[in-house]
Amino acid sequence: MVQRARRAVVFTGAGMSTESGIPDFRSPGGFWTRYKPIEFSAFMSSEEARREAWTRFFAIHESLS
Repeated sequence: MVQRARRAVVFTGAGMSTESGIPDFRSPGGFWTRYKPIEFSAFMSSEEARREAWTRFFAIHESLS
């Protein structure tokens, strides 16, 4: 089945990426220990919170590229 497929997708858990040296979000030193999560209600009601959320998103995206 895989050999005949034009494309394949593999889903893995956080353990796979941390073993590869990609930092996760929850472990000591991870993203959520350095930054408090922005709650949805704050995101929706505050322009400042939205700016911070998008700044974080692009910083994460850039670091994984």
